[in-house]
Amino acid sequence: MADFLKTDACFQEWFQKNTRRGVLAIKIFVQQYDKSPIVTGGTLRCLVGETNETASMTFSKLVTEAEKIVASAQRKLPAAVAKHAAALPVVYHDWPTEEILDDDFEPDILGLFVGDPLGVEPGLDNFAPAQVLLFLESIYDYAEGDMRVFRDEVRITYLHELGHYLGWDEEDLEARGLE
Repeated sequence: MADFLKTDACFQEWFQKNTRRGVLAIKIFVQQYDKSPIVTGGTLRCLVGETNETASMTFSKLVTEAEKIVASAQRKLPAAVAKHAAALPVVYHDWPTEEILDDDFEPDILGLFVGDPLGVEPGLDNFAPAQVLLFLESIYDYAEGDMRVFRDEVRITYLHELGHYLGWDEEDLEARGLE
């Protein structure tokens, strides 16, 4: 473990709590470590400054922007759909986790619906509650740093994953322009 992590209280608290859960690998990008964690689903996301010379957005800024975009998309939904969308959690991650990639998803995946679709009783096979996962660094990378493209792709990805929650398959999503 890197020496600076041994002395960091944020990391130590997270590490102690999550090693009991069997977390084996920790992926942390370090350049300008600022000790501002976003902890979601047992995964530490320590916000960093720019990770390379061309990066201009931190993860916290991407989350703030994505939250606005998702809220705007929800306001534009028909009332019958909006009530279900409001009840479905949206979780913001930087990149897909190793567990997700181990399930044969491509590393450039932008979002994912997990859990049981609306109207399906929670099953024993599905350990995760229904939720939309958005991988904001993946989307930002896909957008090549263009915030207009980023905003549009967050909206499309959110609506695509919401469609899966509503029980729509890939053909249904494509017919609605959400491929």
